[in-house]
Amino acid sequence: MPGKVSTRVVVNRKALTAIREGEVAGMERLALAVLATAQPNVPDAPPYGEGLVVEGDYGVWSDGRKVAGGASKPRSVRTKEGVTIVVGYPFPMRFYEEGTIHQPARPVLTPAMLAELPNAHGYLRPEIQGHLRRVP
Repeated sequence: MPGKVSTRVVVNRKALTAIREGEVAGMERLALAVLATAQPNVPDAPPYGEGLVVEGDYGVWSDGRKVAGGASKPRSVRTKEGVTIVVGYPFPMRFYEEGTIHQPARPVLTPAMLAELPNAHGYLRPEIQGHLRRVP
């Protein structure tokens, strides 16, 4: 008769760390792709004046700590668990993206996100696999 069967699971913490690092690197690549897709459509002329909206930025948080990018976290974003990504443009772009009572919405960032998000696995998978290959 076999010995006692154990239900204990041994967690490979190095592999979990590698997966998280791969997620962060993949999310960073995704953010850069969204910004690159949106950049040709970003206005640099009236109604806001030339030079007001130059380039966007992104930020990546992992378990509450900022790990990549230069953007600051909006107050409404919660970053306690998992990987969170924030992509956007500075101040006047909000009015252009969402519209106001005096002008219609002319989205730039939303179509770029909708174009890139279905391909997110193409950014995440190679990064995660690359980090996992380095785990002993």
